[in-house]
Amino acid sequence: MRYGGRYEVKEVFPDEDDVSAEEETACKSSWIPFQNEYQRRPQGSGSPQSKREKADFCVNRFISLKKNSDFGEVYQQGRSYGNRLLVMYVLEKSQDHESRVGISVSRKVGNSVVRHRIKRLVRECFRTDCRNWKDGCDYVVIARKEAKDKDYHQIRGALKHLGKHHNVYEDKGEKT
Repeated sequence: MRYGGRYEVKEVFPDEDDVSAEEETACKSSWIPFQNEYQRRPQGSGSPQSKREKADFCVNRFISLKKNSDFGEVYQQGRSYGNRLLVMYVLEKSQDHESRVGISVSRKVGNSVVRHRIKRLVRECFRTDCRNWKDGCDYVVIARKEAKDKDYHQIRGALKHLGKHHNVYEDKGEKT
């Protein structure tokens, strides 16, 4: 019993000693699944070792550049090349450094819907071709006004062109 203010409050907690052995085994075989019970693929079935072996495309291989200081570092120390649609800055780091991508689309390009569409297209181009991009680099892609009305294949072609110019893109047996 405990006293809470004016009134006496009774708390009822079952003692573990009062639980019979039958109830204890029933609780252990209750609805809670085992750790690996509902996995779709059994453990050790030859699962791929690295991200590059997983599928035809990579998921979340590139981390986004978010800080202004990271963008500034790539602008200051990196190399830049441009074409009609995009400008790409590349800063090569050590091979064990994880690749990062920053995408910048100015308000001059269009409204927020247009800007986000271009960002999604560029991000998807990096994601689907992740095997072909060199590891250990920071990439900053700046969209120009002409990129506003372009489709996925044109943006992808412009990115590949810039990647080859920087010597950071290498075709490794594409399927598309």
